[in-house]
Amino acid sequence: MDLQSLPSELLLQIFHSLPTVSSALALSQTSHRLHALFKGPQHLSILFSAISTEYSPIGPALQLATYNGTHTTPSAQKPPLSQPLLTSLLHYGRTASRWAALYPAYHWCSEASSSRRLLSPSEAHSVRRGIYRIWLYTQAFHTPSHPRTSRRNPPVVRTRAVLLRPWPVSELAELLDVRELMRRVIAKHVCPPDSKVRKHLLLRDPGADLTVYPPATLGGRAKSHGVPLCLRDAYHSQCLGIGNQRVSARGVEDGWGDELTQYYAVQDMLKLDPQRVLWLAGEGWMGRSECREWIEEELGEWFENNGETIGETLEFVLDQRGMEWVEVCELKEAVEAGELGCVHG
Repeated sequence: MDLQSLPSELLLQIFHSLPTVSSALALSQTSHRLHALFKGPQHLSILFSAISTEYSPIGPALQLATYNGTHTTPSAQKPPLSQPLLTSLLHYGRTASRWAALYPAYHWCSEASSSRRLLSPSEAHSVRRGIYRIWLYTQAFHTPSHPRTSRRNPPVVRTRAVLLRPWPVSELAELLDVRELMRRVIAKHVCPPDSKVRKHLLLRDPGADLTVYPPATLGGRAKSHGVPLCLRDAYHSQCLGIGNQRVSARGVEDGWGDELTQYYAVQDMLKLDPQRVLWLAGEGWMGRSECREWIEEELGEWFENNGETIGETLEFVLDQRGMEWVEVCELKEAVEAGELGCVHG
C-alpha cells in the first residue's frame, strides 16, 4: 500500500510512533505531504514523542530541563511544549546517550575487559536516568551558594536529601554507578596522576626528560610553549570525542600529583556537570595549570578543596530509612559486583 494513500490521522500516528528524532526528520523529507504534516500543528508533539523514546526516561529529563533554581521535586503536570524545551531535552538526551555509549569501556576494564559488551536498551535507559539525576543534583547543589563551610550543616544536608529521598534503593545504586563512571573518566582523561603521565611519556618516548620544571608564565598565565591546544593530542581517539591520556609540551607538569593529591582533585571535578566533564575529557582538554586557571575564572574559588556531596547525602538518606553506614558500603560493593546499578551481572 502506498503510504501517500493513508489518511492524515494514520500518518500522524506513524510519526508519533517513530523511535528517534532522526527517523521523524527523515520521514518528513520523503514527500511534500508528509513534510506539511510534520510542520503542522502537531510538530512539537511529534518531536516530543521521538525524544521521549530515544532519550528515555523522559520524566527525569523534564525535571532537569525545567529546573528553575528553587524546586527539585518533580511536577505532577507536564510543562507546555515549546521549541526551547525540546532543544533542552535534546541537549540533555544526547549528552546522556554519549555517557551510555562510554559506559562499557569504563565499566568492563582491565581484568574484566573480556566481558565487555554493548548495553541493552534497558541498561542504557538506566545510565541516562543516572546522568539526568546527577546533572540535576549538580545544578541544584554544586554551586557557589554551597561552599565547603556549609556542606555538613544539618539544614543544608536535609535540603539536599529532599532530592534523593523519593528514589528507591535500586535507583540510588544507579546514581552511584554513574558517579563511578564519571570518576573513572575524570581520573584518566582530566586529572591523571603524575605516575600515569610519566608512564605515558615513556611509552611515547623512552628517552623523554621527566624532570619537572617550574611552569613558564606570561602575564600571569602558563605558556603553551607554542603548541596549539588542538595539536597537543597525538593519540586522539575517534570514540565520542574522548581522547587517550594526553600530555602537552610541558610533559610531567600536566600530572595532578601523587595518588592522594589526585584523589582530592577528582573529588572536586565530580562537581562538574556531565557535559563539562565530557568537554574537558575531549575537545576542551587542557593541562593542569590551564585547567586550574579555567576553574578559577569560570567557576570561582568555592570550587577547589570542596569535593562533591552526593556520597554524603546518600548516606544521610539511607540512615533516615533505618540503614546503617556499613550498609551504604554494601550498596557500593553490590554496584561493583554487578548486583545493583545500571548493569546487572
